[in-house]
Amino acid sequence: MAYKIEEKEGYFLYEASGYITVQDTKILIDTSDKEMEKDPTARFLVDYSAMTGYEQKGLKDAYDRIDEGFPSGVKIALVYKKSGYLYYIIFFAVNTMMKNAKLFDDRDEAEEWLKET
Repeated sequence: MAYKIEEKEGYFLYEASGYITVQDTKILIDTSDKEMEKDPTARFLVDYSAMTGYEQKGLKDAYDRIDEGFPSGVKIALVYKKSGYLYYIIFFAVNTMMKNAKLFDDRDEAEEWLKET
């Protein structure tokens, strides 16, 4: 699995590494949805810094899930390096479709933002 999922103090950490498959994306979506059902104020840090590639269908699945929306109390911090066209896709999704998310290129800043109320 290309995602390491860990419960931290106050948020869930998803670390992506290597090549992200459709199955990896499904696990991320399903795990997140279960947590949001239990806690509509859940917080997530999704770190894509070590991702080297992805299956396009997985990216579309993630986009479709984002398009469905999230509970208003949920906070999602995404970490990704500022380079390549995938950065602009993530930037677009975060800034136009996800009112409760923010994109960072620094993980420490992302963690601090999640801790804010």
